[in-house]
Amino acid sequence: MKRNGNAIGILEINYYANTVFVVDQALKAAQVEIVSCHKTLGGRMCHTVLAGETSAVYAAMEAYVFPLITLISRCGSC
Repeated sequence: MKRNGNAIGILEINYYANTVFVVDQALKAAQVEIVSCHKTLGGRMCHTVLAGETSAVYAAMEAYVFPLITLISRCGSC
């Protein structure tokens, strides 16, 4: 896999389904790629590493905040 860019962003999200939703939004927001994604605790905690140019990673991380707020408001204490 060709790795472009000089920055990484690390997302740590509860529950695998939430991770899929949030990472999808981050990938759509900027030209970044997934370097790795690991599930721990049976999918209750997921760590995803994104890589790309600094501005793209920053945009992807910003895009990650808004879906996360939406998820929290929907499920309350998730």
